[in-house]
Amino acid sequence: MKNNRGLFIFLAIVLLVSNVGFIDNKVYAKTKKLNLSTNSLSITVSETSTVKVKGNYKIKVKASKKKYVKVSVGGKKIKVKGLKKGNVKLSVYGYKKGKLKAKGSIKIKIKKQTKNNNTDKKTDKSEDSNNPDKKTTENKTTEEKTTEEDTLPEDNKPSQIYINGEPAKDMEITLYSLPAREGIAMPESYPTTIKLDVTGYTQSLYFYSDIDRYINGYWTPGNNYIQLEEGNYLPTGKSYDDYDETITIIADSQRFYLKIHYISYERIYFDEKITDIIESIIHKESSEYEKIEAVTKYVAENYYYDGRYSNSRDMLFYGGGDCWATSQLIMDLLAKVNIKCRWHHVYPQESHVNVVAVADEKIYELEASYVETPPRKYDIWEISEGCKCYSVFSDDGMTTVAYCLGDYEGFQGEEVVLPEMINGLPLTAISGLAFYNYVHFTNEKIKSIYIPKTIDTIYDSAFYGITDLKSIIVDRDSEYFVVENNMLFSKDKTVLYYVAEGQYKDIVIPDSVEEIKGYFSAWDYNVTSVKLGSGVKRIGKNAFWATCISDIELPEGLEIIEKDAFAETQITNVTVPKSVTKIESWAFACEQQITITILNPETELEDCFVNNNAIIKGYKNSTAEKYALDNNITFEEIK
Repeated sequence: MKNNRGLFIFLAIVLLVSNVGFIDNKVYAKTKKLNLSTNSLSITVSETSTVKVKGNYKIKVKASKKKYVKVSVGGKKIKVKGLKKGNVKLSVYGYKKGKLKAKGSIKIKIKKQTKNNNTDKKTDKSEDSNNPDKKTTENKTTEEKTTEEDTLPEDNKPSQIYINGEPAKDMEITLYSLPAREGIAMPESYPTTIKLDVTGYTQSLYFYSDIDRYINGYWTPGNNYIQLEEGNYLPTGKSYDDYDETITIIADSQRFYLKIHYISYERIYFDEKITDIIESIIHKESSEYEKIEAVTKYVAENYYYDGRYSNSRDMLFYGGGDCWATSQLIMDLLAKVNIKCRWHHVYPQESHVNVVAVADEKIYELEASYVETPPRKYDIWEISEGCKCYSVFSDDGMTTVAYCLGDYEGFQGEEVVLPEMINGLPLTAISGLAFYNYVHFTNEKIKSIYIPKTIDTIYDSAFYGITDLKSIIVDRDSEYFVVENNMLFSKDKTVLYYVAEGQYKDIVIPDSVEEIKGYFSAWDYNVTSVKLGSGVKRIGKNAFWATCISDIELPEGLEIIEKDAFAETQITNVTVPKSVTKIESWAFACEQQITITILNPETELEDCFVNNNAIIKGYKNSTAEKYALDNNITFEEIK
């Protein structure tokens, strides 16, 4: 009997589990598969398509990406409108008497709208539109639509929903957000909320936001449920700047969208302060230079240095700030008088910034961030041709005979033309990282650079960081450089300096090249393979750093591999020829395990030339064996 009783309990449990499903940690009766007219759709942006549901269910739909589609449910029809290119999954639930009875899904591919599409005309393509016996929605009269609606079962007819006493529909309004900083008084005349008194629903009502909201002192994640405040008012939000928000109102199975354009009162408050300052210090007849001087002087003499604050609004509000706050306030003021200006990153290693501005067709650097109490001193000096330069001295070190471009700060736009002369002396060199600050600390892009014939020296990493650079143009009369196949060479093609990022997937180095300069194609993820020419003797630092090279054949005759030359690539196996005499630090430092075979028993190996997970192969008593033993790296002897 005891055994029979145990068997009975076991069978009962099996029967229970087989008929019960678990959804969202709640137990429901096992659901059926919802019978949909299609389980996949392909539509374009702004196009509407319809899916039919078979069976007498109350339908609810949930989209995986709400910003990509607009979904509305009416009876047995699900209408889907494409809003944004992408892939979306719709989860469809069928209810009877408030209980989930069936569920299904629809995969939707939303394609970009073609030029031939008429955006002003809504199309409604159902999945069986190719059926010649089916009347299209476009051809149906209002009477036909009404008749079809009347034939629906009573519990499938959508309720008439009202918002604030009016028939519900999508809305678009403008409100003002509260100041994020405490202590800014906002006049009551600025509307900050809207009443959402929703009636007519019979089962459920929800409100969702598509952004993070700051409510009652806490940030709530986007797409979260919103609880209306007393009187059915939308909670007010705080913000520093203008923003948009879409509130989704779900009444029973129907969705309505409220798009709100929020204007930041805090922005208005500080804009008015900026305007008041400009009106007090700038005269209509002032020249552009007088304007930049008046602004720089005002900021230096009226605000103190305070490392706690790093933006212009904090400086206006608290009375002080660091170099970032000082520079931003100068730029905000200059923008009010239509002076072109931007950040200038003076010392990247120390994060010090100031401002460069154009006045009366000349470029100036503005400095007002001295660590003093007001009135602070300030400096303004001209940057000739937008080129901050180093002096090139005579052999005795006493006289400046030429200039080297140290930091480009021009305002030429996407096409940069370097000058031949700076203050009457030739521009003869381009230093490392000469354009780095310009492209990394501004929104500017450089697509081409013209190199004048006076340039005779280009240092490693001169063009590093210019991700949008497509071409380098060398003056036809240059005696020092030439461009071929978008690669910059020395005139005799023995030195290879640079290849523009994104130009090549497979790079082939000519046999004439003896030296590949540092940062030749660093950080170019497009590069997947490199074939080195037979003449290469030296590979510069970071030459192929962080590219996607997975295999490299080093030629016999190669002598030196500099620091980080192949670091962070995808190389897993490499043989270093006998001709190599030195491998510098981090040359083959990669995250993945790399097997490196070193054929020269006397090759000089600097610290950390590979990571500790590497396998080093070499001869007994070689420098390779010693390095592996000293650094606890696996060593395999070449027999």
